[in-house]
Amino acid sequence: MRFIAIVLLFFLPFTLDAQEKGKHKRRILKEQKLKAAKEHASQLKSGVLLVRLKAHQKKIDAWTKAGKEKEAQQLMAERDEVNRAIVHSLRQHYKFSEFYFFYDYNSKKVVAGNFDGVLLNDSLLPDASIVVDERSYYVMDAGKINYKNMGTDQIGFCILDKELQQLAPPFPYEVAKKEGFIFRRTYRELAILMNERLNDFYKQ
Repeated sequence: MRFIAIVLLFFLPFTLDAQEKGKHKRRILKEQKLKAAKEHASQLKSGVLLVRLKAHQKKIDAWTKAGKEKEAQQLMAERDEVNRAIVHSLRQHYKFSEFYFFYDYNSKKVVAGNFDGVLLNDSLLPDASIVVDERSYYVMDAGKINYKNMGTDQIGFCILDKELQQLAPPFPYEVAKKEGFIFRRTYRELAILMNERLNDFYKQ
């Protein structure tokens, strides 16, 4: 028993030292993440948010090719209704940064910084007068949010970097519709929440 006590007393300083080093490492990592998130917020504030809208183009083309014009037209109508709701909600309630729209089939061009014929106005038409210049830009996906730590997805707004990599906490990168819940959030509520969270984080 005495031997065990001596051994414990011998190793205790090393254990405490390892714990302190672990705490210090976690603190440094937390500070680094916060600094990176603050930089993202600052760049977005002075830059441009490009909102990626779903076009369902492959399915529409497939139905058109198969002679299913009615189905193709119906999907286009449903798509346009959803996208117009997103545009209207953001235009009314998102004020944190300048923003424009593009369809998901132009994602590769956006990553490459090629915006010719890509950016859309509020009528969802290509608009050559929209210019990004050399400003920082981020992408907000109006689609799936991947919660890696939970192994699940949710529908909502999710902010990505220019390489289309999802940003991470503490940056307020997402708001979810909460599909499957009794009270789902509307696009209006998503726009309001995203604007509030970004502003609150930026002012901290």
